[in-house]
Amino acid sequence: MMIRATKYFKDIVSQYEKEKSIVIYSMWKGYLKNKPMIDFLNGINYKYAHTSGHATKEAIKAVCEAVKPKRAIIPIHSEAVERIKDLNILFPIEILKDGETYKI
Repeated sequence: MMIRATKYFKDIVSQYEKEKSIVIYSMWKGYLKNKPMIDFLNGINYKYAHTSGHATKEAIKAVCEAVKPKRAIIPIHSEAVERIKDLNILFPIEILKDGETYKI
């Protein structure tokens, strides 16, 4: 599961046996020098694995079909959010403007 460096996720990760589990860290390596990240990873078995952060159209469609969202797909970090409609995804798509909030 994706996690953030917060107490909430630290408590979840701490429930697993260190020898039998691993956290895969894939963000910028520079964050590993920040105190919140240092504190979070202290005592946790983790490995660094680079990811580009870019997904293919096919990967985006596959994730949407695997997750089967009930409310909406909300594209983020894109210069062409409207192009998600070209994927013919069978789930609701919500396009938000910069700074716009989606209420759950």
